Amino acid sequence: LFPISGFSSKILVLKQEDDSLYNKVADGIKSSIEKEKNIEVIIENCQSNVDLCKDKIEKMRIKSKGFAVVSLGIIPTYAAFEMLGGKKQNPVLFSIVFSPEKLGNLPENFAYFSMMPDPKLILSEFQKRFQVKEIVIPFSRDSAGTVLTIKRSSEELDIRIRDILVSNDSDVRKALGLGKPFWLIPDATVVNSDTINDIYSAASQVPAIGFSEAFAKMGVALSYQIDFEELGKELGRTIVDILKKKIDIRKKKVFFPPVKFIEKQ
Repeated sequence: LFPISGFSSKILVLKQEDDSLYNKVADGIKSSIEKEKNIEVIIENCQSNVDLCKDKIEKMRIKSKGFAVVSLGIIPTYAAFEMLGGKKQNPVLFSIVFSPEKLGNLPENFAYFSMMPDPKLILSEFQKRFQVKEIVIPFSRDSAGTVLTIKRSSEELDIRIRDILVSNDSDVRKALGLGKPFWLIPDATVVNSDTINDIYSAASQVPAIGFSEAFAKMGVALSYQIDFEELGKELGRTIVDILKKKIDIRKKKVFFPPVKFIEKQ
């Protein structure tokens, strides 16, 4: 797919912002690639500006046709989508994008690290610790794709997923009031300032899964958190494997981030 042999290449890392999160991921990418003798890593800050991202891509394209991009954030990803979509000589690996489905069908040269961990890993860990047979997942239409992925993963485990479509705070409270173990996914309709007390009250009665350390501090039985330094290293290793043709992103489009588990505190 990508005309890189021998091989010597450049990797352009586009950060959406120059802040601690993006810098941590970018540093992880660079540290995982620095031992590769024939690969140069160039890190650029896009300052949340699509046109600036496009300009940096264009300048790289003038210097080298066969380069790869690691895009961190939705803004540089949109820029890469417009500039490099379908360009076989330019593999693009993106992350820190919370709704990749909104990009539509990905070009053959695009793949991404999800902000959703491997559902099978989360379900297996939860089942092992709490022997649950059924999990309620309240969700809005914006998260339908995430819930479908979870349900597919649950088919290999002895767990029933009871997905409940919600559209307001009252619907969320009804779902939590069923008295069943539940899984909170990053969905603003489900988790917001008006429902948070109801969430913590329900979590005091049944095991639940949260998506950050903050939930563990408030008594949610098991939470997970993306390890962003390790995410950067995984991004680096993966883009190198793509360049070396060990991974074909025409076939494998989604990768899961490394996470750490946090018990209630």
